[in-house]
Amino acid sequence: MEPNFTEGDRVLSFRLSKINRGDVIIFKAPNKSNKYYIKRVIGIPGDDISYRKDQLYINGEHQKENYLKDFQSSQQHQSNFTKSFTLKKLLDVDAVPNDKYFVLGDNRSISEDSRTYGFISRSSIVGVVFIRFWPIGHFKIY
Repeated sequence: MEPNFTEGDRVLSFRLSKINRGDVIIFKAPNKSNKYYIKRVIGIPGDDISYRKDQLYINGEHQKENYLKDFQSSQQHQSNFTKSFTLKKLLDVDAVPNDKYFVLGDNRSISEDSRTYGFISRSSIVGVVFIRFWPIGHFKIY
């Protein structure tokens, strides 16, 4: 999730929070036991998601990803920051299923996320991040 979150950051999260598009969540890693991931929710149940020419589309509408702006501008990319995909080509579905979420890391070029391991089930979500309190210089309310 760099640069928005880095190793050693400390956060607080709500366990029983409603999960919205754009939220940062903590969940049990689907591909590693006893590990947790922190990723951004891109798609909620019912959403059709695609990326075309480094632009996110949800249900056919272009979405701004302001949380990526600083990172994208600091990188020297030979190609797109986020490779193009559709849910149909990636996971062979038209929309995010009920009780599932599609997540992406903010460092899209190296992130292991729903493009790698598929949807995240609601039951594996530990919480929605609402405060980063450490390091104190990066304190932020989400």
